[in-house]
Amino acid sequence: MINALSKEDLTARYAGRTVLVTGANGFVGGYLVPRLVELGVAVYGIGRREHPQAPGYSYYRCDLNEFEAVKQCIARVKPDFVFHLASQSSVGTSWSHEWETVETNVRTTYHLFKALEYVRRPVRVLLVSSGEVYGDLGGRKAVESDPLRPMNPYAASKAMMEIMAHRFQSTNVDYVIARAFNHTGPGRPEYFFESSVVKQFVMAVKEGKERVQLLVGNIDVVRDYSDVRDVVEKYLLLALQGKSCEAYNVCSGVGVSLREAIRMIEEITQIHADIEVEKGKLRKNDICVLVGISQFSNQVNSIPFKTTLMDLVKYFLDKI
Repeated sequence: MINALSKEDLTARYAGRTVLVTGANGFVGGYLVPRLVELGVAVYGIGRREHPQAPGYSYYRCDLNEFEAVKQCIARVKPDFVFHLASQSSVGTSWSHEWETVETNVRTTYHLFKALEYVRRPVRVLLVSSGEVYGDLGGRKAVESDPLRPMNPYAASKAMMEIMAHRFQSTNVDYVIARAFNHTGPGRPEYFFESSVVKQFVMAVKEGKERVQLLVGNIDVVRDYSDVRDVVEKYLLLALQGKSCEAYNVCSGVGVSLREAIRMIEEITQIHADIEVEKGKLRKNDICVLVGISQFSNQVNSIPFKTTLMDLVKYFLDKI
């Protein structure tokens, strides 16, 4: 069981440490970096794009595909902890860029771990994988002991990242794997389902419409949604409490169909959806039910999914 820690306890265990966050300018990084700064951590972020610095935070533009650049960055930072968030993270994109997804996610993970090995000092890595690695379990909830049977290129790349990490299990690189299920919240990129749908509802609100036309794929699939802010807290706890070389589900344990999610957004916005299935949005090998069983104590989950959707609606109302 991964237990919640008091604010004082969490701060005491992170304060004064040096932490590197890969993919720091991504969706989850946007929540993790300021949270680490709050805990008194010396935070370093790396990513491929330019990104503004902030108090208590240093950022390096570094492509994880370039080993020498990664090696130099790691040698400069000498982190105590690494949160490896960087990856191509869209299932939909992975179907149209299959090899690129696999090659990028596996290569960048290898480069990171190899560069950390060169430093020859103890370092703790949280490797972010995905609940997608389990594939279709026939409707039951996934547990960490289930075999990995990925059914799409993104999931396959995440399974390979895990295998790549195990190559370093006898080195100075001490790692724990977070199999993250769906998570969302304000700032979620618009190419993900719930964010795209919320934006369309908000556009209807802004235009004074009472109905919105939604072109969807299979909305009867069931997914396990967490709030990104809860996910960040779980990552922080896993980096401290997770057993070396072990994998943990990061999930709510509650299944919600995409159809139910649309109904929630209808209630929040008071806009009715006219739903039409578009064949081009139907995915091959779509998993009907993807829900996990969590080893986290109940105190760690705090934000209901409907509240998360409400916050996502407010985000788009301010943005548009």
